[in-house]
Amino acid sequence: MRLIRPILSVLFLIGCASAIPAPERPTSPSPVSIPTLLAAPATYDGQHVLVHGQVGQVLRGRTLEGGRTVTIITLVGPDGQQIRAVTWGSRFLFEGTPVELHGIFRAEFRIDEREQQGIIEIREIRPLL
Repeated sequence: MRLIRPILSVLFLIGCASAIPAPERPTSPSPVSIPTLLAAPATYDGQHVLVHGQVGQVLRGRTLEGGRTVTIITLVGPDGQQIRAVTWGSRFLFEGTPVELHGIFRAEFRIDEREQQGIIEIREIRPLL
């Protein structure tokens, strides 16, 4: 008799937990071209984007405020248009590597006192081999 109440309580909690809907997983964004992002920065500001291109110039440094390591890459699209992407920390990327970049597009982005226009804050970058 003593065991029935705890067992019923556990079963009740399991039943309640199964009625809670699982959180929705974010869907992967559709690919967006660099010219499309640059032509309508306000439309994509704050949006998750997926961009394909080749790694161009790679700059690594430290911020003046807090000394955080930052890596800024130039991503070159198939048509030659370029967009910058930023990530905190070091990323070892080689010029000319084809990549798929997932990040948040920012129409305006500040690093220290410099304001950057049309930049992608990198969430994930994957070489395409």
